[in-house]
Amino acid sequence: MPDSPKAVSGGRSEVAPVVPWDKLERGSTVVCIPVYGAYPLFAQCLRSVVETTPREVRVLVADDASEDPSIARLIEEVNETWPDRSPVAYVRQPRNAGFVHNVNEALRLVAPADAIVLN
Repeated sequence: MPDSPKAVSGGRSEVAPVVPWDKLERGSTVVCIPVYGAYPLFAQCLRSVVETTPREVRVLVADDASEDPSIARLIEEVNETWPDRSPVAYVRQPRNAGFVHNVNEALRLVAPADAIVLN
């Protein structure tokens, strides 16, 4: 794991030190999960996706500046619990920018992959 977060695309998004996005392959299928708070529902959603999708399918959690640190911790836990699958990546907006902007940033990051937005 990297020691500190790094900026992506001119500082618009911050990649948490959970899984560096640039370590994941592009050009495949990615499930993008936009999130802002709602930890219990998000936790259920993320675990379900990880348990039911093929291990090569990438998962990107796009956090719209949630104030709850449990979201990033859950991603670490999921990556430790399922080490045999592609790691879940986490991108956090520096400030709350709204659903559409958050999803557009996630889609921009995963291009040219086929993306499934799960909300």
